[in-house]
Amino acid sequence: MRNLLCISFITLLFGVQLNAQTLTVGKISDFSRQVNRNNNIINSDGEVLSLDEIKGSPYLNKNFAKGRIISDEGKSLSVYLRYRIFDDVFEMKKGEGDTKTLNLQRSEKYKILVNNKEYVFLKHLPYKIRGTRNGYAEVLAQPRDENKEGVFLYKRMSQRLVDRKTSRNPYGHKNKPSLKQDNDYFLGIGDKLVKIKPDKRKAYKAFPEHQKAMKKFISKNRIKFRRKNVDRDLKRLVNYYNREQTGQ
Repeated sequence: MRNLLCISFITLLFGVQLNAQTLTVGKISDFSRQVNRNNNIINSDGEVLSLDEIKGSPYLNKNFAKGRIISDEGKSLSVYLRYRIFDDVFEMKKGEGDTKTLNLQRSEKYKILVNNKEYVFLKHLPYKIRGTRNGYAEVLAQPRDENKEGVFLYKRMSQRLVDRKTSRNPYGHKNKPSLKQDNDYFLGIGDKLVKIKPDKRKAYKAFPEHQKAMKKFISKNRIKFRRKNVDRDLKRLVNYYNREQTGQ
């Protein structure tokens, strides 16, 4: 009995050591050396405005939240994070009460986990979004086994400043320029990114195979892709494809 307990303890200890070697604790300097000093303004085509001068927020969530950054080298860092959509950058700080913030390096080497969501940096988008063909995207759906055939669903958020010309409303008050958010969706198929349009007559065309089955699924389940349900409906579509068409 004593020998059995000893063997069990050694096995448990060895397993813990293996798990500990999977990810190593990184330093904040491993992920960024850029101090953020301009998080109270936005710069749009050379026009600098304070956040008080515009309607809307450049942040997905204004408050920092505890999250984790994982590098492809196996380093993991627990920090407080928030995503600044307008500039497509993740801001981070060591502690909740810290005043100094850093900008995470924009790199496909990192995976960001925060608020129960996963974000990755995509390169070689099919077209430019705000002048660039790369940027962060939320992972909405993915194959159960990332090493097997399947489809990833990404949501790329961006913002633009509208109503920039000063105007007055009927009461004589100046209208503030406002931030408008746009969402673009892409399928990750192998090493390619394909745009998927959230439209009941077009969404199925983004899939390279089984278009007939995907079209039937949309019709049978009355998927409408209405604005408030776009993320949910696209996830249903991709999860169905991965489950039924690829056996995952």
